[in-house]
Amino acid sequence: MARSQLIIEEDPMNWYQSWSSVSGHFPASHRVSDLKPVLYRWPAIYRLFAVISGLILIVFSISTHAKPAIDNGYFFGYPGMVNARLSPDGEKVAAIRMDTGSPIVVLIDVDTMTERALFSTEDYSGSGSSISAVAWIDNRHLALQLYESIEGIENLLDTRISTRLVILNVQEALQTNTYRSVRTKGYLVDPLPHIEGEFLYGTSGIYSRVYRLNASKLSPDNKVLGKLDSVDGGQFVLSNEVRSVEGYAFRWFIDSNSVVQAALLVGSEKKVELTDFSDDDKGEVIKTWDFPIERKYDQSHSNRNLIPIAKANDKHSYYCLDANEMDQQSVYKVNFKTGEEQLVYETAAYKVLSLLLDKDHRMTGLRVLKNGAVGFEYIDDGSSQLEDRSPEILTSIIDTSREANRTLIYRESHNIPGEFLVIDDKTGTSGRVGGFFPDESVTRSSRMIEGQTKVNGLDIPYLLNMPSALDEAFPLIVMPHGGPIGVFDNRYYDATTQYLVANGFAVLRVNFRGSGGISRSHREAGVGHWYGKILNDIHQTTMEVSARSDIDPKRICLTGFSYGAYASAMLLIQHPEVYQCAAVVAGVFDLNLLINSQQLAESRRSWLEGVIGINRNNTDALKKASPVYLAGQLSKPIFIVHGSEDRVADVEHSYRFRRMLEKMKKPHEWHIAEGTGHHLSDPEQAGDIFGAIIKFVKENTAESL
Repeated sequence: MARSQLIIEEDPMNWYQSWSSVSGHFPASHRVSDLKPVLYRWPAIYRLFAVISGLILIVFSISTHAKPAIDNGYFFGYPGMVNARLSPDGEKVAAIRMDTGSPIVVLIDVDTMTERALFSTEDYSGSGSSISAVAWIDNRHLALQLYESIEGIENLLDTRISTRLVILNVQEALQTNTYRSVRTKGYLVDPLPHIEGEFLYGTSGIYSRVYRLNASKLSPDNKVLGKLDSVDGGQFVLSNEVRSVEGYAFRWFIDSNSVVQAALLVGSEKKVELTDFSDDDKGEVIKTWDFPIERKYDQSHSNRNLIPIAKANDKHSYYCLDANEMDQQSVYKVNFKTGEEQLVYETAAYKVLSLLLDKDHRMTGLRVLKNGAVGFEYIDDGSSQLEDRSPEILTSIIDTSREANRTLIYRESHNIPGEFLVIDDKTGTSGRVGGFFPDESVTRSSRMIEGQTKVNGLDIPYLLNMPSALDEAFPLIVMPHGGPIGVFDNRYYDATTQYLVANGFAVLRVNFRGSGGISRSHREAGVGHWYGKILNDIHQTTMEVSARSDIDPKRICLTGFSYGAYASAMLLIQHPEVYQCAAVVAGVFDLNLLINSQQLAESRRSWLEGVIGINRNNTDALKKASPVYLAGQLSKPIFIVHGSEDRVADVEHSYRFRRMLEKMKKPHEWHIAEGTGHHLSDPEQAGDIFGAIIKFVKENTAESL
């Protein structure tokens, strides 16, 4: 032990050199990243020299990757408008903006398109708050459902959150910044848009209830209640009760007429019950689950455990998520009376949090978790109200005014970031309310080709985006998506893709086997093929696309995030004759480390074992599929980026990969994004990193090579 300690003090990496030369395997109990602090055991003069040297290297690294070809802030800044709602009279739009990183509610006059700030979550309750719902109660009152953190009732799909319902009298809020809120713990059930100033509010307990409340009777937030004041205007009384049920109700379901149809609750028998009131005011339990709901992750999706999250427009029908799906990306429509079920939507995001419904309870969008942040995704409804309507442009009707003379529409395409338009139904004219970027001239000059190639008898769809010029052969960046199972690339706007295109590259995104959004059989075809067939799908598609006259086959690089980083590293190692370089972010490079992580729950470990297709105890097979242990075969340069606080793909993956590349004297560049998790969520940092990636790729795809 004394000798081992002495070796570490002399050279922090020597221990790993000795181990890897003997066994070729990094032990799980030791981490390269954890050896950094031994620097401070060195004498002071050497520590000072090391720090100064490090600063010089950092400055040099930043300077050599500075000044990308275009303004990175356009692509990697905080999104602008992400959600909007039209007032019942069609004269105003309430929208959520994220320009500063924290939600701000703005009010827009539809006739003049002037905008005024109405509410800031940071000013109201701190930077940790977000907004899960915005709803007009009437033309004067706006309801905001705030939440701070998902506390969770175990295995109930994150149904319990720390919430506050804030009610804004629009004029009062604009003039005096005065807000009202419901102080009794609960949540918005329905805004009752057809009844002036009233809304439905749910409370949970041994008995759970829905009350009809009047917004004007609520006390201002800044008012300290005296002995003679009633909390919430004394409205939580029997006369205002609309529905009650025995048990802890954590979700109420309302039909298109604002009538309470059902409740999802934990009953007295410690069962989760779906109680339906549509045929009987006393309610009928039409479905039960054991409490807590056990999640049995199912690779084939044949054993679904569907939990309702919203009422659909058909009687006894609900929109549901599958508790047995590893990440809730699929939305089903289920009739629990007849047992009929239908897959209605798959998201390209990581997880569905809630649904957006129109007045007829048709799904218009989803609130999702994507790239580490809560966002919104809208569904194409085939609307033809826009003159430039085409299959390449997603359009969705978000809201209609009560008088039906104005319609709020969302649209998006591969080169148009999401934007909101108000259409005058009488004149057919439209006005842009706002979008993901404040600049109205957001369309980028580019083109997109959708195609597919057949690999081992399976059709593999792909998307090829490139600059609009027709007389050039562009360098190609192959960008595999993350996941790999269930995630997919769609035809609509992707900031990273458009950034690369704006810098003069063609970008290939492959929906390899295992990708979602195509078919169940396509998704299931990727299970167990993390290393083999998925990589082959990407490579074979690249070979077909590189034969195009507008692609330069001598200038092909790879880039990817998470699994996409793994795939990029592996393909660079396997096919140096095709790929000139790779830039990888938040990658998984040691499958032994991944599958044997002490932080994995056993159910997740088993699921991951099935996805990879290698038994967790088969160390040799895992090593053969891991870039860390194949570093000696690398002959082309690789740029490794990883967040220091990554809790999804441990930063240790990149430390190990880097160490082996150093030992083998292989060409590589390296950057640790301090304070960053699995996603590059800070816009300035993301812009700097992508600027560095662009410079790296351009240097390695120069026409002279």
